[in-house]
Amino acid sequence: MQTDLAEGVATQLDFGGPGFGGLLRLRLIGTYVLRQSREQLGDVVEFAGGIGPDSPLAGIRRARANLSLTWERERLSLTGQVRFIGAAQLVNDWTSKDVDGNRVPAVACLDLRASYRLANHLELYRAGDNLLNQDPPVLPGTADQGQNVYYFTATRGDLHDLVGLPYRVGARIRF
Repeated sequence: MQTDLAEGVATQLDFGGPGFGGLLRLRLIGTYVLRQSREQLGDVVEFAGGIGPDSPLAGIRRARANLSLTWERERLSLTGQVRFIGAAQLVNDWTSKDVDGNRVPAVACLDLRASYRLANHLELYRAGDNLLNQDPPVLPGTADQGQNVYYFTATRGDLHDLVGLPYRVGARIRF
């Protein structure tokens, strides 16, 4: 029998009011994983914060946060956002005897968005993510990680943007 357990804290703080001739809104959304474990046949594996390919289970980073500031005036909206992903380890149980550097650094990305409402039902927008072109961390591992080495990716796409500087331009139509 297998039992999975995840515990954490999530928070959201919002503040808004007039500013710079329009409306300013500040939003902070954050999570912190206290525990992420799996018990199977009496063995318990704690894997929160262990994100490397050699980790017995693929964990997630403990801390994540998004801080955004939006300014709106009439039909125009501008948003700047910082996405923060906290530090982690390759494998939680490793020490200096196992690896020289077990720490995976924190990452922060800057995103910008703009939109203009042409009519009540039509809005044009542009968005750019990771404007400072922050590279995701490379996660070193052993030669095969128990899988086919030809399909190994040194960065986890479920935790990080793998595209350097994506942007979007489009229109939203409301019916």
